[in-house]
Amino acid sequence: MNKYLKVVLLFTIVLTISNNLMSQNNRDLFFVFLNSNPDKEKISDTKAEELQAAHMDNIDKLAKEGKLIAAGPFDGGGGMFILRADSYDQANQYLETDPAIAANRFIIEVFPFSIYNGNLCGAKEPYEMVNYQIVRIIMNDDNEEALEKANYNTRLFMANIHNDTKELVVHGRFENQKDGVLILNVPNAETADAVMKRNPAVTSGVLTYDIKTLWIAKGTFCE
Repeated sequence: MNKYLKVVLLFTIVLTISNNLMSQNNRDLFFVFLNSNPDKEKISDTKAEELQAAHMDNIDKLAKEGKLIAAGPFDGGGGMFILRADSYDQANQYLETDPAIAANRFIIEVFPFSIYNGNLCGAKEPYEMVNYQIVRIIMNDDNEEALEKANYNTRLFMANIHNDTKELVVHGRFENQKDGVLILNVPNAETADAVMKRNPAVTSGVLTYDIKTLWIAKGTFCE
């Protein structure tokens, strides 16, 4: 646990961007899932620590260059980035500079990203690590009319939560408008699951989801 928390604290390096990003008007954000690669090469503890250090050094570099806006690990492995880039190709070029990604320690997924509810800021010192539940939402229906209805219901449902409670920190969608992420300020995955089950798009079966615990510096999402 101590080793894990040490890694978590290292992620605060990237969260020194102080300018407020009105993400609803931004078209240059990219959300990245860093999924742990189950088939990654078995290496020594020393080599793993060297790769982790190089990974963190690169995070620091990208943050100082204004390319990396937010980052945090998930409980159980993997994590997320939010990048600022001019294009999908440029976002991938930034990721290629990461030694851990180059060594196939992660399987990455990159999505153009827009925020419907909430906002994105930069954490400031002194850093306080907090955890949220991050919900990856996935639309299961290719019917355009069903998707439009599910998107409308989800946006309305999340807007109501955002306005009426402090449970929703961020609701963001990917470019395809089918999938996205939620950042929920609730204590555990069970509570996040209960929130999601109130969504009409979930009860209708059009929307499914996956929940993980995210560690990140307080202030990243302007909270």
